[in-house]
Amino acid sequence: MSGFPLEVRQTSANLEIKRAEATRTSVLRFILLVLSVAMQITSDRVIVTLTGVWLFWRRRALVARNGIADKPITMWPGLLVKLWKGRSARLLGVRN
Repeated sequence: MSGFPLEVRQTSANLEIKRAEATRTSVLRFILLVLSVAMQITSDRVIVTLTGVWLFWRRRALVARNGIADKPITMWPGLLVKLWKGRSARLLGVRN
């Protein structure tokens, strides 16, 4: 390490300390920054929630569509009720 030059610089003890002043513009900028971050967080939560809801209903629609596919329209209500009861039984852990 003796081959490297060492620069002598002013230490913090020799510096003058100044208090930062909060101007109107800096306070306004801070408030706008906080509001911007809050809006981004809120929009992220809304998007995540809507995505979860979308996937939930999409899966339900697919299960229903597959359950009534190629069946006469007059049988659809009974088939959908059967699917719904099967879902309830699965959620409760009841075996057929």
